[in-house]
Amino acid sequence: MRVVGVDASKRDWVGVVLADGCFDTAVLSPTLAALLDATSEVQTVGIDIPLGSVAAAVRGCDTAARRFVAPFGSSVFAAPPRGALACETYADANQWCRDRWGRGMSAQSWALRAKVADAEAHWIERPDLVFEVHPEVSFRAMAHDHRPLTARKRSWTGHQQRLALLAAAGVVVPTDLGDAGRSGADDVLDAAAAAWSAHRIATGVATSILDPPERDEQHAHPVAIWY
Repeated sequence: MRVVGVDASKRDWVGVVLADGCFDTAVLSPTLAALLDATSEVQTVGIDIPLGSVAAAVRGCDTAARRFVAPFGSSVFAAPPRGALACETYADANQWCRDRWGRGMSAQSWALRAKVADAEAHWIERPDLVFEVHPEVSFRAMAHDHRPLTARKRSWTGHQQRLALLAAAGVVVPTDLGDAGRSGADDVLDAAAAAWSAHRIATGVATSILDPPERDEQHAHPVAIWY
């Protein structure tokens, strides 16, 4: 059983491949298509990118995920609506959202538009292969109540807590990752957590936020964050 967890950095895409739930390799690619080509043998792809747009201003799974990862809810931001992403400028997208719902969209959401569109294209074509995950949701699920996360991921303590959670879950990330080691530490941690969720999806033990999922307003695919 081989799966890959994928995280988007500013320039590249980083992937962590698990074989039967254990670390196998890490991949760094300039495009998502190249990364998926390099890991074409996997059964499941877990990707830390919002997938799917609903009729409401905010997806229900985003709201629920913020509650799930509290007090780190700011790590979950509202997914950019597909209609807004079709606009040519941020000002136009912001106005599109205000006209439809009376509220604008964040600059962070707009900045992700190219990566969201890229990931959505694969999800629309293969919803049985590509699933949305969120690393902080995955880490919180690993932690349970007896091993709470007390520090944010970018802090030294938070970094070490998450590495320990991964190791306890059987995902031991080695020091030498080859080219993928050029990725940021946060990106590697996120890809590894995404891979943990992808393995749970592939083995049929994953659950979703929300359950049952919402449906994409255009393609009717399930819209959910899996862990």
